[in-house]
Amino acid sequence: MHVALMMFAWCAFASSQEATPYTFPGLSNRFRASESQLAFSSSFFSSAFLFGGLLGSVLASLIVDRVGRWPTMMISSPVNCILHIYMAMAPSFEVLVILRVLQGTAWSLLMTAIATWYAEFLPTEQRGSLMAIYTLGWPFGRFLIIGIASVTDESWQAVLLVGAVNFAILSVLIGIATNESPRFLMVKKDIEGVHRVLGEIYRQNGGEWDFSTNLTLDPHSCDQGSKTACSHIQKITHRDHRPLLVFSFTVFASLSMTTELLNTYGPDIYHELFSPKNKDLPTFILSLFDLGDMCGVVLSIFISDEIGRKGSFIIGFFVQSFMLVALSATAVVIPSAVATLGVLFGMLSSSCRCFLFEAANMWTLEAFPTNLRALALGLGIGVMRLCGICSVEIFRYFVPYMSAWQSILIIAFIMMFSGLVVLCMFPKETAREPMNESSQTKNESEDRIHTLNESLL
Repeated sequence: MHVALMMFAWCAFASSQEATPYTFPGLSNRFRASESQLAFSSSFFSSAFLFGGLLGSVLASLIVDRVGRWPTMMISSPVNCILHIYMAMAPSFEVLVILRVLQGTAWSLLMTAIATWYAEFLPTEQRGSLMAIYTLGWPFGRFLIIGIASVTDESWQAVLLVGAVNFAILSVLIGIATNESPRFLMVKKDIEGVHRVLGEIYRQNGGEWDFSTNLTLDPHSCDQGSKTACSHIQKITHRDHRPLLVFSFTVFASLSMTTELLNTYGPDIYHELFSPKNKDLPTFILSLFDLGDMCGVVLSIFISDEIGRKGSFIIGFFVQSFMLVALSATAVVIPSAVATLGVLFGMLSSSCRCFLFEAANMWTLEAFPTNLRALALGLGIGVMRLCGICSVEIFRYFVPYMSAWQSILIIAFIMMFSGLVVLCMFPKETAREPMNESSQTKNESEDRIHTLNESLL
């Protein structure tokens, strides 16, 4: 049930974030923008979501590890739905941008909370595969947006209302099918709550939980490297955690300079490359790229734990960049083959995108203890959004003066350089490494000592 919930959540997230470039043509007609005004408005609207994501990640860093994962999810999901409805009813572009900032804030808050919540239920050995499988929802969400944009003649209101419907459904699912993370409850010393959640999980799976088990939490896992009571910021910047935090920031900053640029400018770049004489976006080709992304997710489900997070970074940075270089070279050297060979390279590059984002999220969630996990992920996403705003705004000044193949080539070179930096800084492998939290029965017999992961099985 949790896997299905997360797949739908990622579908909802994609239908919200990926909607940005597909609203541009409709917004141009609605607010009668000239070509130069549209270029400015497009980047401004894109940056509005990224700025909202920055605010949301900072907010998540402050509250998710304190208030809890479940309450944050219960509040932020309906807020996303409401803001999507209001955006579709926006009377002016200025109001739309303000609402997009607020929606981006709620989006980032929900993503941080639900990703942290889900990871804390997973067993060690299958954690990578179970975290990879829910990202199948992202290409489904993108495909939904592409399809709606195609059948509604790129109506920006219809595209935005897709997100409203998805978040409404997600809110209901969260309300009826989720509990608070038992790891979080143990950190907060709510032992009764842990028993309640574990009892419900065992009941749903046809088992029976022993409520007489006396659970305790290994204090080392809660406050690793910190011997005194101090703030979360002091703990996460402690010398034991500082290198991990710096690496997480580096990875997410690299994502902002590659993935965010492709998300924002990709459809327009591919439009110029594959169908420059057609005023409509090449939705069929974009759907093929989305299919490539989906195939990559399926592959990652089977190999993410085998190759580790480092292997995923290699595929995400280097294999993807090589495919983008091949796409760019095809457009220059064999322009007549761009509709065949170029599309193939585009699909192969798209199939590598998921490895990068999955590895960044997985590694950050696995590297930090429970009481710092959401803080680390929130700060990492905040860095990605901040750098994403800068990347989108800077790239906006160069896109009009570059051909499509040049834009793709620059993104590929940025990706290669980022990959080299990330691999040189890689501190440790986290795949198939247990999260430190443990529970034990207070009994003289060591046979009854067991990990929380084993309890969750």
